[in-house]
Amino acid sequence: NAMKDYFAIENDKKPELIQVVSNEVDEPYRKLVNTIRINKDLDANFKVVYTPLHGTGQVFAVDVLKENGFDCIPVASQMTCDPNFSGVKVSNPEDPRAFDEAIELAKEIGAKLVLATDPDADRLGMGIYHNGEYVLLTGNQQATLMIEYICSNLKNQGKLPKDGWVFSPNVSSNLPLLIAKSYGLNTYVSLTGFKFIGEQAKLIEGKGTYVYGFEESYGCLIKDFVRDKDALQAILFICEIEAWCEKQGMDAIDYLNSIYDKYGYSCESQSNIYLSGLDGKEKINKIMNYFRTSELDISFGLIVRKEDNKLKIAYDYSKKKIVTSGIDLPESNVLKYYFADGSWFVLRPSGTEPKLKVYYGTLGKNSLDAHKKNETLKNEILKIIEAI
Repeated sequence: NAMKDYFAIENDKKPELIQVVSNEVDEPYRKLVNTIRINKDLDANFKVVYTPLHGTGQVFAVDVLKENGFDCIPVASQMTCDPNFSGVKVSNPEDPRAFDEAIELAKEIGAKLVLATDPDADRLGMGIYHNGEYVLLTGNQQATLMIEYICSNLKNQGKLPKDGWVFSPNVSSNLPLLIAKSYGLNTYVSLTGFKFIGEQAKLIEGKGTYVYGFEESYGCLIKDFVRDKDALQAILFICEIEAWCEKQGMDAIDYLNSIYDKYGYSCESQSNIYLSGLDGKEKINKIMNYFRTSELDISFGLIVRKEDNKLKIAYDYSKKKIVTSGIDLPESNVLKYYFADGSWFVLRPSGTEPKLKVYYGTLGKNSLDAHKKNETLKNEILKIIEAI
């Protein structure tokens, strides 16, 4: 009742209109989280440092890991409900500064994993101790680890569904989708926003099996008993992957590199071009119109396809004609270009800020090659934009 009164005062509403979620939801959810394990008979002989960054992860995360046999040590100073986030430099796990205090603790106690969930505990950032340092993974790298682990282990157990589906938005890495396809799974590329993945998970009910969904901004969903990204599932799953790696005599970074060796090295990056005010809005429209209507002269490589989610069409450069297949997405002012080597870039005006977001993805023979190609592509696209 005290909690109801507090929320009512804060929101200027009557207490009877406020419903506080209780154990009627919490306990079934926790039990379902524990079902995501693929290999339960793994020794977890390493320490895990966890921080909720003053957010809601503090309610379940530590208990979920401990009841699954993982030695989880929380960052005590960040396990408080502090709306000012005073104990962290930044509360976004995409920013390396969010890990400063957690890594300091990890060094003191010799932890193998450092995990951080964002304030509403739907996104996970992670670091792995490898060759004397804590290596922080991107959302795309996490997805690459998870999808190969899921597919290879389910296949070995004879449990990989023939009607399985893997989902991601069109600004995320192509590599996890290539991995999924190599195992015979179906893939679906949506617009940005996990709500579109949740929508597809609902639509395939009775017609297919949900296997995995992810986005580059550190969100993923292992099992779809919820229909949004879920960091509680992610932290348990990444701990299982590390335990499996330890059994094989390696760590998760070694495993990631072996995946790259098998499928090719992937590199993704992003540019945020801030253009505020009415002039900025006009400039963004001008840039999008230029790319939408012009034949690009790009020395980076051969463009094979352009998808326009505003006009709901695609242009196939090999056939030199407009096609409509693959554009079954809601209308959105998004352009995506594909190159013959599997590289790509996307232009998307932000819906919440005065900026144009440009995403780049490249594949290479090795890590250095992929990163060099990414930098080359980025510089060339930014040069075109600057000249408009």
